[in-house]
Amino acid sequence: MIHAKLEGHLDNLETFHEEIIKQLEEAHGDNYCIYHNIIRKCLSECETYKELGIHQGGAAAAALLEKPKRVHLIDTNLSLFAPHRTLFESYCRDNDIELIVDECNSIDEKTVSNTDVLFIDSFHQAHHLKLELNLHGPHINKYIIAHDTASHVRAGTQLHNTMENWCAKNDEWKIIERNQINQGYTLIGKL
Repeated sequence: MIHAKLEGHLDNLETFHEEIIKQLEEAHGDNYCIYHNIIRKCLSECETYKELGIHQGGAAAAALLEKPKRVHLIDTNLSLFAPHRTLFESYCRDNDIELIVDECNSIDEKTVSNTDVLFIDSFHQAHHLKLELNLHGPHINKYIIAHDTASHVRAGTQLHNTMENWCAKNDEWKIIERNQINQGYTLIGKL
């Protein structure tokens, strides 16, 4: 994945979000960040958010703009997020949002918590996604979104199929949408 190099004076989370969308879509094509919209839509009716694989924090910024009560961000390496972390912390402080940031593997037991919306954009391997779903899924109240599941994306079909298979084994969950635009996403919801 190409990472956007954010330049210029980014003094707030809104500016950061606008700039990262612009740069990611210049690098990856139109509608690359379409998944930000579904995150925001899901959060419009929910209060808590967890993200596995935060990279620079673009999706996390989209989530925070909905002003949930709690946001939990998890990644094995926070070096891409670190330059902008103060923007996130300041926004959360100003909006009374609890922000938890963990630098660890997404299948670490310490990352499990009751959450309304889970966004997964970590290792992009079906076996790892299955481990994440099995660990976190029982603690998710409403929605799980997996990025990069479009059929034309490397491993996209396997990731989507993993979501489908997990829903089949956990019948309180169902596929709501498989978006095929750019990298795509799969959204599942709890009945």
